[in-house]
Amino acid sequence: MNQSLKLLGIKTVLTGITPKLAQELINNGTILTFDHVYATLKMAVRALIDDE
Repeated sequence: MNQSLKLLGIKTVLTGITPKLAQELINNGTILTFDHVYATLKMAVRALIDDE
């Protein structure tokens, strides 16, 4: 899905990843292919605003 969105020029962002969840994903071998990952929605919005 992420690759399809990239072809359309859409930047994908994932929020809400806690350190515990990130560690579980790594331990399970899960690979996330998002352009950016942020712990909170507030951090994501701030970063996206700063990029403009």
